[in-house]
Amino acid sequence: LLGGITTPPYLAAVKGLDVDAMRALNGAMENDPIFLVAGLLFVVGIVFGLGLLGAALWRSRAVPARYGIALMVGGITHPFIPSALGQGLGLVVAAVGVAGASLALLRMGNDEFDLPPRRVG
Repeated sequence: LLGGITTPPYLAAVKGLDVDAMRALNGAMENDPIFLVAGLLFVVGIVFGLGLLGAALWRSRAVPARYGIALMVGGITHPFIPSALGQGLGLVVAAVGVAGASLALLRMGNDEFDLPPRRVG
């Protein structure tokens, strides 16, 4: 639902589209409840989702702590740093956390996840 960089103002400038029509489209998109909810869920997912994942990985000691911390820091910086450069750097930090945690988890053997058999009855 969220367009990334291909927003109506961008398309109007690059493709030479009708500015008034694109302004109306942009206004309709910004006031659409589905668009607003999608934006809210994206921010909640980034901030809380990456924060919870980072905290869980850090607490479980399944991966080095730096990767869990990187996930938490990267997720929280995305919506709260005002510049695009800062937001991008925050997402790079989160990506490093995801990559490092993934590699650490891939290196683990399957035996480390085995649980003792449950008793039935």
